[in-house]
Amino acid sequence: MKKTTGRLESIVRAGILICLATCFCISWTCSVLNRLPIQEILGTISETTIRFNASRRNGTSEPLSQLGNTVPIVTPVGLNNVTDMIEQDTDTPRPQVTDLNKDPLTSALDKLPWIRLRNFLPNFFTMSANVSTNSYRDAVSVYVHYNKAAGTTTKNCMLKTLPKFHKRVWHVLTDCVRVSLKKHYVFDALMGDYSFGVCDDLSRPCSYFTFLRDPYERTVSSYSYCRRARTDQLCRALDPWKVSINEWAVHQGSFFFRQLLFNPKFCNGFKEYYKRNVVKNDMYLQTPFWFREKVILLHLLSKDEYNALTQFVLEHFEKWFAFVGLTSEYDLSLQLMGAVFDVPFQNECRGMHDNFSGAYTNIVVNTTFKDASRTRVNSVMIERLKADKLVNEALSADYQIYLKAVKIFEKQKLKFLNTSS
Repeated sequence: MKKTTGRLESIVRAGILICLATCFCISWTCSVLNRLPIQEILGTISETTIRFNASRRNGTSEPLSQLGNTVPIVTPVGLNNVTDMIEQDTDTPRPQVTDLNKDPLTSALDKLPWIRLRNFLPNFFTMSANVSTNSYRDAVSVYVHYNKAAGTTTKNCMLKTLPKFHKRVWHVLTDCVRVSLKKHYVFDALMGDYSFGVCDDLSRPCSYFTFLRDPYERTVSSYSYCRRARTDQLCRALDPWKVSINEWAVHQGSFFFRQLLFNPKFCNGFKEYYKRNVVKNDMYLQTPFWFREKVILLHLLSKDEYNALTQFVLEHFEKWFAFVGLTSEYDLSLQLMGAVFDVPFQNECRGMHDNFSGAYTNIVVNTTFKDASRTRVNSVMIERLKADKLVNEALSADYQIYLKAVKIFEKQKLKFLNTSS
């Protein structure tokens, strides 16, 4: 009996010691992680890529061993060496073999079939001749939030105004939460970065609208914003303090164009193109979904397919969006939006400007511009972006969409003013 008791006591003591040792290890690990800077915690491919590409452009031969020890969160399947890995963060599709029996557009649509949208209302001002005005008022309205293009202002305007007119607003679709939407859920408005395409999941009539901004201006704004908001999903894949504005532009690329290609399948599918590593010190346990989608598209589409999809989007853009607003004419855009959905947004939200990027005082182009006005610094940075071939290529799809949107807006404005007079 005494022997048995002694053995039990030994086992208990051993268990207590193991627990104490485990607790100590966990505590020590947490204390170390808490001291790590955010870029080390979120380590991504992007920073290493940009430094390597910059060294190549500058004609230097910086060895890969000196590019840093960032730990990538994502590792696309099929990469054979370090060079392949670090070169993936561009906005130019990697060479792929398009099906020779199909044209590039057919091949691309076979890969991304959800882009053939089924449920939408065409532009209210230019293409609604055969659609009842009440259809827009009664349909679910979906705001496609283009980051750094008056998004916070527009969402707050909707949240302030729509309930007053008995419109039920669903939560913001900021990631793959839209996969949980069901046809029987009751709401009248949706909003978010990942909202385009959600109408096809609903049984009610549905319409999309958005606000766009010059992609070059938007890049400068996101660069400034992300230096102050490192935990925002827009900012986490790369530290803007460690790269130039041009490198940041290439990293973000044609952001809105990719939003129009999004589908929840990018959240957990395409594993042949994307493999997620569970990094021990990754506090978010995931890369931002927009960056995951970008990596997948670079390996999924050929350059011809990418260009064909760009033209497909341009051809369907006016049909897909019931209304397109511009940040450069925001108050007028609110008036037009009110006419579409029969809600006085302009009266309720006139003069609202939330989440401005603020003065660009934290961006020093060089010492000459330390005391320059925000407008001057902004224009200098935009000129620098437009002079860079890689930046122009990265922003090409978004810039083409923006120019298309400007033409649509002018037609909307003309029709609205003629109707109002």
